[in-house]
Parts: sequence; C-alpha cells; structure tokens
Amino acid sequence: MIHSPRLKITLLLVIFNIFPGSAFPQKLSTDEVLMTKIDIAIKCFQMEDYDSALVICDEIIRLHPEEPLGYLGAASIYHGIMRNYWTNRYHAEFDSLITLAIDKGESKLAADDTNAENHFFYGAAKGIKGLQHMRHHEWLAAFREGLSGFNHIKKSYQLDDSIYDAYLGLGLFYYWKSVKTRILSFLRFVKDEREKGIEYIKIAVDKGQFSKLEGQMILLQIYYYEGMFDTALKECQRLEPHFANDPTWLYLRAKILVQLHEWSEARLCYHKLHRKLQASRFKPCYGFLSSCEFGLAHCEYQLGRYTEAEKWVSDALENAGKRDPHQETNGPLHSFDETLSQIRVLESELADRTR
Repeated sequence: MIHSPRLKITLLLVIFNIFPGSAFPQKLSTDEVLMTKIDIAIKCFQMEDYDSALVICDEIIRLHPEEPLGYLGAASIYHGIMRNYWTNRYHAEFDSLITLAIDKGESKLAADDTNAENHFFYGAAKGIKGLQHMRHHEWLAAFREGLSGFNHIKKSYQLDDSIYDAYLGLGLFYYWKSVKTRILSFLRFVKDEREKGIEYIKIAVDKGQFSKLEGQMILLQIYYYEGMFDTALKECQRLEPHFANDPTWLYLRAKILVQLHEWSEARLCYHKLHRKLQASRFKPCYGFLSSCEFGLAHCEYQLGRYTEAEKWVSDALENAGKRDPHQETNGPLHSFDETLSQIRVLESELADRTR
C-alpha cells in the first residue's frame, strides 16, 4: 500500500471503524445495516474486490452526503490500488474524492470543533492527501498536509483519550518527519523522534481497536528502513495469514529475504509476485514488473544461474523502457531511478563474465 511508505497505509480499516458506539453520529451508530455494509466493504478491500468496496462507499455517500466517511473510504480504496500497483491511474478519482472529504470535514468542524470524530476524519483526510504527495516525492506539500492531519488527529485524541488508534497517525508523523529532516539533526531545534514514532505505532498495535494489522505492516517497513532485517522478517511472518497475496507484502518479504541472503526463498517470493503482476488488471505497472524482474535476476545471479539472470535482466530493461513516469509511481522502498541503476550494474557484471 503504506502501505508510507505504506502506509499500507491504507487507512480503510481506521476510517471505517475507528469510532466505536456513540462516537459515530447518531444516525450511523444506530444503523446496523450500514455497519454491516461497512464490514463487507472492508472484507472486499482485503480480498482485492475493489469494485464491490467502491459500490458500498458510493451507497454511503448517497445515504450520508454531508458526512466525510464515504468520500474518505472511496479515496482510500483508490489510494490503496495505486500504492499496491505503483500506478497513477486513479489520481483524478482520488483527488476529487479526497477534496470532497476535506471539504465535508471542514464543514463538520465549522459546525462543532469540540467533536473528536470531526477532528479525526478531517485529520485522516489531510493525512492521506499527504501520503499521496509522498508517493510523488512532493515533500513540502506532504509535510504541510501531514502536519495539518497530525494536529487534528492529536486534537481528536485530546478530546477522547480512548482513541488509541490515533497513535498510528501520530507515530507515522513523528517517524517520517525525523527521517526526512535527519540531515538537519545537528540543529538543536530539530529533534530525532524516530523512536518516539515507533513507540506510538506500537501503542496503536497493542491497544488500538482497529490498528493492529495496519500498524504491524507499517512497523515491517520501518524495520526494513532501519536495517533490522531479522526483526522485519519475524513481523512479516506474523502478517502472512492476512497479507499473503498482497503485492506490497510480497515485495517487502522478498526484499527482506534478499538482505538476509536467503536467495532461494526470495526467488520463490519474487516469482509469486511476478505472476500476480502479470495477471493484474491494474496496468500499466511496468516499473513494478521491472523491479520484480531485477529481484529475480539478482537472486539467480547469487545462485550461480547466470543464463537465467541474463534473461531476467533483459526483461527488466525492456519493461523499464515501457515505463511512463507520468502514469506510474515509485515503490515503497526505492525510487525507480535507483532500481534502474542497479539493473545496469548487474547487466555490466553479467557481461564481464562472458569476456
């Protein structure tokens, strides 16, 4: 997805479920049919039945046009698709829906700025807009939206301290703010709050009502960034029953296994991911295919299977040439330019073996 970086983060679970019982507006909390539909939408999303999940969001919008919930849910689905398949295909739909969610959220806050739910939904909308900016490496815009989202999610927790799920958004902000300003850490007013961010995410995982799986996925990516590959693999294994067919989970698992030099296992993981991408209807995803093919080439090279490695390098370069940077985005760990440089290096190493 984070999903951040993943931010799998798809915030769909949080968006649909964060407020138990009376924290929803009265019409929503007493509508068992609506709550059942929301439950079905979440399951559809997890099963990658995005069309059915979007139909349910459309129905929520029709029934509650002044609430941000439906718009935010639909925007999150499009964000999740684009994150999972490294595509910009649904940017227009996402942008329209997230703008509506923010507008509806502003109206709710104007009517009642003492309501924790109003601050949370508005903060979530601003936060997910910031994540979209991050995917495009628009760091100033991402920081601006993220800071706004952070302030409102923090306010929601101050108004209702039983919302432990809010720690997920707070933790993400502290961690990524510190990562992106690390170069300025010599300045006394720029604090390194990565550990604080990690601890906040762990609180959401341990005590949050609906943040456990998403928080674990985020921790998995953070452990990779921090070079804690053994810990990352353990987290990955805990998530396998829930995300075994998720493209982002498969990619992260393969990358972790490569760091641990588990070449055969990483190769199997890349093959599964490659088959999934080839069968996907969410095209173009040439960049993701190329990155996956580079992973396969790297594994084959390390296993001494140089002919197979050459074949995968050739495929990776072919798909890299088809990639349109306006239609596709970067993955969760590296820019595509970095991956392309690695492909070229491996191509050169393979060529040197034949001289």
